[in-house]
Amino acid sequence: MALRVLLLSALFVLASSIQFEHILVISEDKDFRGETSYMLVRDHNCVPLVPQWQNRVSSINTLRHCYQIYEGRNCDGKEVFMYPMSKHHNDLTALALNDRVNSIRLCLLDERFVDNATAPLDKTKPEYAFWDFTFGTLSPSDQKSFRHLTQKHNYWHIPWTFIPGLKSSVPLPQQYQMALDWMISMVNMSRRFTLQDLAKMRKLAYNVFDYRANRNAERRPVAPLGSRIDAISFQLEIYWKMMVEAIDNETERQLDEQDKTSRLISSRKSLKKTGR
Repeated sequence: MALRVLLLSALFVLASSIQFEHILVISEDKDFRGETSYMLVRDHNCVPLVPQWQNRVSSINTLRHCYQIYEGRNCDGKEVFMYPMSKHHNDLTALALNDRVNSIRLCLLDERFVDNATAPLDKTKPEYAFWDFTFGTLSPSDQKSFRHLTQKHNYWHIPWTFIPGLKSSVPLPQQYQMALDWMISMVNMSRRFTLQDLAKMRKLAYNVFDYRANRNAERRPVAPLGSRIDAISFQLEIYWKMMVEAIDNETERQLDEQDKTSRLISSRKSLKKTGR
């Protein structure tokens, strides 16, 4: 039992130390033509463009993610949100940023983004059920902390510092964003979940994704494409799609392992029967 706890703790630390990496593609000319380069954006840090790409980008492929694009070198100055549903990825001229982009970061949740209608930790909404079940499976002590904190705080403005590696100095909305990254990495790495666990988690995660996608579609007439609210709403929708995909990948891996084990056992039985 002690060894099991020690191994699980080690996995928690490993997952929390990972830098979450996202890639986008920048191009010299509009319509993704001309010289092209891949940018690696780690965690939620500001990434200045290297000197040879400063004031040179004309089109950007976000590869499913949401980014904040800046004119200034330190994620300051003019700011534009770019994500798969927003416009003008192929030509930054319409955004007044053609040949003027100098830094990029992942879309960040902040205190200005408050939407009670989709508050993830409201007990009546799908997301609470996902976290409660998953923490209960992964770490009962974390489930206890989660339940205690959601009773004391409103919506996702809870401190997530009971998760290893999350610091109290990080703003609460960004702690939530990092908690999502952490849980996706745990599904990918921990090998802690059974097929039965994964089936339940997938159903709960898909409920969250479906709920967010429907709510985002309802709000778009009043939250125009490219606005902060629409961008961040889309980013959260994508996080939950990534959660479902991670669960599907781990389920497929376990089923493949079972199949290989079954074939190996069958092969050994066959060899025994033939006397080889």
